[in-house]
Amino acid sequence: GGVSGRNQTNNGKQRTIAVLPFKFRGPESEYLALGLTEGISHSLGRHSELRVSDRNSTYTLNDKVDQPLDAASLLGVENIVVGEVERLDGGLIISAKLTNVNDPSRAWKRQFRRTEAEVFAAQQEIVSEILDNLEIDDSHTKAEAAHDPKALELYMKGRYYLNRRAEADFQRSVELFKQT
Repeated sequence: GGVSGRNQTNNGKQRTIAVLPFKFRGPESEYLALGLTEGISHSLGRHSELRVSDRNSTYTLNDKVDQPLDAASLLGVENIVVGEVERLDGGLIISAKLTNVNDPSRAWKRQFRRTEAEVFAAQQEIVSEILDNLEIDDSHTKAEAAHDPKALELYMKGRYYLNRRAEADFQRSVELFKQT
């Protein structure tokens, strides 16, 4: 008998996925976009059935390709996640899309309207739905869901400033991490 292409975890073959840096619109959205990108990558990477492209590769590639499928090809992955964060009317609109290179019919796309305090919950929903789409058990993603939103926001801002690598930004990230 042949191996089903829809559930490759049965034959021990890892699925491959990359999360491209989420785009952002509006002031003070960049750290949220970065935080979501990293949070989703980290959560997906905790599943042994998935191999997630490393952050440096996806960030380096981000400015060089226009189409997610081109990025998937260059990164050598079968699934690619793209997204966007936009501030609107005091809230956030978070869009996320999963595309499978080999089977475009399995694409998944959602838009979430959330307050800033609900960013982590949206991140968990995105991860959960991606895993559902890939037919990977996500019970421990759901168990992660009760974090302190203020601490998460400070953490995301800290990561953002740390990644900018400038001396003043580094000091700012240290201050934010101390507050968590």
